[in-house]
Amino acid sequence: MGSDPRDPPGPIAAFATLRGAYQQARRGFSDWVLLRRGDAWEDPSEFPLHLPDGQSAAAPSLLGAYGKGCTRPVLRTGLSRGLELVHGYKFVAIAGIEIYAHERDPAYTGRAKLNTSQVQDLAGVYVYGGNDAGPVNLGLLLDDCFIHFYQTNIIFTGAGPYNDTVIRRCVISDAYGFAPTAGKEPAERSQGMFGGNLHGLLLEDNTFDHNGWLELPNDPLTRAVGATMFNHNTYVEGSELTFRNNFFLRASSGGNKFRSDTTGGMRNTRVEGNLYVEGE
Repeated sequence: MGSDPRDPPGPIAAFATLRGAYQQARRGFSDWVLLRRGDAWEDPSEFPLHLPDGQSAAAPSLLGAYGKGCTRPVLRTGLSRGLELVHGYKFVAIAGIEIYAHERDPAYTGRAKLNTSQVQDLAGVYVYGGNDAGPVNLGLLLDDCFIHFYQTNIIFTGAGPYNDTVIRRCVISDAYGFAPTAGKEPAERSQGMFGGNLHGLLLEDNTFDHNGWLELPNDPLTRAVGATMFNHNTYVEGSELTFRNNFFLRASSGGNKFRSDTTGGMRNTRVEGNLYVEGE
C-alpha cells in the first residue's frame, strides 16, 4: 500500500463488495474502508451501510477515498438510506464520498422514470440515537462529501444528545419531499439537514443549496414537490453551535431555522461569515 493508503503506488487487491470490506472493519478500532475514486456502487442490497465505532477522536474509523484525482467515489442508493449510525456511535469519519439518491433525480432518470415513492426518513446520512438519553453519540465528522436528492440529506433523530459533530467542506443539496397541495402542510417535510439535541456542532465551509423543493417546470408534479414554508437548508436545535463561512442558497424557505421546544434548548449559537442567497 505504500506510505499513504489513499495513494497506493501500484495495484491492490480490493474487496469485491462494500459488505465484504465492512465485514473486516472492527468496532472500536481506527480501521479505514477506502473506495476507489471514479467508481460507483448501486447494489440496493448493500445499503444502508452501518459504520463501526472508532477508537478515539484522534483515531476514528474512516469511510474515505483512494486513488488519483479528486473525483469522489459514488454511493448510488436509490430509495435506500446511504449510511446509518443507530443506537449510539463514537468517533466516525466520512470523507470524500458522494452519497446520491439517484432514482429521485430527474436529470439522472429522466422525468418518465423519476421514482416518486414515499420512503419514511429517507436520508443520505441517518443518525438515530434511540428513544432515551442512554446511547453515547460522540464525534461524527463529515468532510468533503456531496449528499443530494434525499428527503432530508442529513438527519439526527431520536432523543440524542449528539455531541461534537463537525460537517466541513461538504455540498448538501436538492433534498425534497412531497406535499398533497403546494403551500400546505407537507406529507413529507424535507430539509438539507435536520437535527435536535445537537451540542458542539460545527458547520464550516459548506454549501447548502436548493434544499426542501424540486423544480419541474410545466409539470403537474411541481405542486407536490415545490417550495413550502416548512422546508429549509438547515433546521436544528441545540447548544454551542457554530455556523461559519458557509453558503446557504435557494432554500425552500429559510437558510437556517433554529428551534427550541424547551427552556434553554437553544443556546450559545454563533453564526458568522456566511452567505445567504434567495429563499424566503
